Amino acid sequence: MKSNARKSLFSLLVKNYLAFTLALLFIAGGVYLLWNGVYNHMFRPNNVDGLMRSAAFLTGRYQDISPAQYLGNDGAFAVLRSDGSLVYVSDPDFDVDLTAGELSCIQVYLRPEQTQVFRYQTETGDLRYLVTRTRLSNGESISQIMVLDEQYRVLSGALEEGRTSYTQREFEFLTGQYGTGYLLYRTTFVTNDVPYVLLLRLGSYDYEYYTWATRSAGRLWFLVIPLYVLATGIFIYWLNSRIRRPLDKLDNAILALGEGKPARASDCGGPREIQRLGENFDAMAVKLAESEEERRRLDESRQKIIADISHDLKTPITVISGYASAIHDDKVAPEELPRYLDVIHSKANALADLIST
Repeated sequence: MKSNARKSLFSLLVKNYLAFTLALLFIAGGVYLLWNGVYNHMFRPNNVDGLMRSAAFLTGRYQDISPAQYLGNDGAFAVLRSDGSLVYVSDPDFDVDLTAGELSCIQVYLRPEQTQVFRYQTETGDLRYLVTRTRLSNGESISQIMVLDEQYRVLSGALEEGRTSYTQREFEFLTGQYGTGYLLYRTTFVTNDVPYVLLLRLGSYDYEYYTWATRSAGRLWFLVIPLYVLATGIFIYWLNSRIRRPLDKLDNAILALGEGKPARASDCGGPREIQRLGENFDAMAVKLAESEEERRRLDESRQKIIADISHDLKTPITVISGYASAIHDDKVAPEELPRYLDVIHSKANALADLIST
């Protein structure tokens, strides 16, 4: 029953192979999660909706909000009243001293539009700015065109109704040329029937930073090699101990048997096949012991037989030798010679019968 309860070598190998495969998948998954975490930390995605739905934002506890959690590493936000006066700003370096005109030039968050500016000179050498804005509305693309002179006065077209000129800062906000490394958006929300403006500063990454961050995060995948080597070593050691230990016990039992010492291998453990070898070895050792006992008994019987035969042969040989020596030495009287010869003949026949027997 104990042998049958043991797992076979095949099942042991399959189990260890599956465990090793799962370990490799776990290593790859762990490295991926680590890489993804580092990558997302470098390029933390924006979650403006999550910011505006947070309990702290809805209850006006803006100081309890972590901007990096919702707006990325370089993100910041400010809450303004509709007239542009400041309510709260998360970063003191975030310049939110804006006029109503500047605020209206900032792009609305998630509004599907694109503004582009082109500089050109007229035939007379005057500088002009051609500003185009393309907006999607109800699945249709709507384009607006405006031409400004060097002082940002509207010469033709319009992006905003009633606007005849822009300041330099308003023009920068309008065309997205207010700075590098971040993007500026605005959106509105209402709290207790009071309208507010949410100003968002979101990080903007250039190609060089993107390349550096991608390479830096990608180096984490080199961890797969040492982790793979470590996992392989652990599984080799563990599998070796599961198979080598019972084989060593079996080997020691064989050596002990060869030296004539008591040996037992059925308790060597390990897979079912190796334990079966140990049980068969014990059965063979028992049979060898019985065979050795039988051989010893036969040797003793043979020695006794030889001793008995030697004793039985010694008596007639001694008589024959004595009588022959007496005749040879002329110590027998002539009248006694026939009797001596009869005795020698009789003992010779008896010896022949004994040998035949």
